[in-house]
Amino acid sequence: MILSVSGVKIELQLRSRAQHYWAESIERTSVIYGHHLKENDGDPRIIDYYKSLSYVFFEFECRREPTPQEKINLDGKRELAESIIENTKKGDLLHSHVNDDILHTLTAVEEGQKGRINNWILIFDWNSGCFVNWESISRDPAEAYKAYSRNEDLYREVDGYEVVLVGSSDVSMIRRTHSHYFGIDGYDSILENLEESVIGFSTRKPLNANTRRVLHTLFRKNFWGRNTVLYETLNNHFCKSVRDVDVALQELQTLDLVDMSGKNGQISLKSNKRDEIEGYL
Repeated sequence: MILSVSGVKIELQLRSRAQHYWAESIERTSVIYGHHLKENDGDPRIIDYYKSLSYVFFEFECRREPTPQEKINLDGKRELAESIIENTKKGDLLHSHVNDDILHTLTAVEEGQKGRINNWILIFDWNSGCFVNWESISRDPAEAYKAYSRNEDLYREVDGYEVVLVGSSDVSMIRRTHSHYFGIDGYDSILENLEESVIGFSTRKPLNANTRRVLHTLFRKNFWGRNTVLYETLNNHFCKSVRDVDVALQELQTLDLVDMSGKNGQISLKSNKRDEIEGYL
């Protein structure tokens, strides 16, 4: 939305909490990865993950429950995207989190100016994943812009720096509006905090993505109790696209969710564990 205030054009973005998380996540990932993902620049598998995440968020905000298969597919796409990025020179920054002490410092500076909209210059170094500097500057628009331009000349984007001019009456809002500086939580955690997340991801128990895919296959094919499937059939037919089926089955055995018996490796889900199994899916 474009507004005109005293002859100055202002762009106003209206986002839901899920939309904001998606935007902050793809911005942080784009800078770390070195490609503009929103412009379809980069590995198609990473772009596909964000498209799928956007679709799931849309379904969730419409109060439609994503299917178990959609959740499983999203898990796999996220793990693949993260592995690709982690192999880049700045991949270790993907899961990094900045110490929240910056907010305490900003709050102390702002203590005597509560209720006023103040301008802040934030300078972030994407090479190290840390803030270089942050300071309160003049509330005068012309002076604030001069300070912003001066810092942009000193800390150049091509050298891995990002300079931001922020106006806020409450510095704690910076943690929300610019969360990509402070680290992005996993989508499971975000959904737990959304008002719409009464069911869905927030109720699902943690499980490795490949293990969940094997579990879902057994569930979907109705392999319970005496209705078993041979290991070779599961591995080479139903789960041929799953990596490390053996590791997944071992995890399911450890959780006591499956029976594996017989010389041919007959496998089935434990009927008395149905509620627990559904909790993982």
